[in-house]
Amino acid sequence: MAYIGNLNRHTAVSRRSVIRGSDINVWAGRVAAGASFLFIAVVIFGL
Repeated sequence: MAYIGNLNRHTAVSRRSVIRGSDINVWAGRVAAGASFLFIAVVIFGL
């Protein structure tokens, strides 16, 4: 019984860390897209 509880706690922690990692990846993608869009806009309007 204690082993099952320990296993569930471990999977919950790993699941939480995976979700946190995917959130970081999503935010990194948004920041990269925003930066590239701003760079392209500056180049177009600069020319």
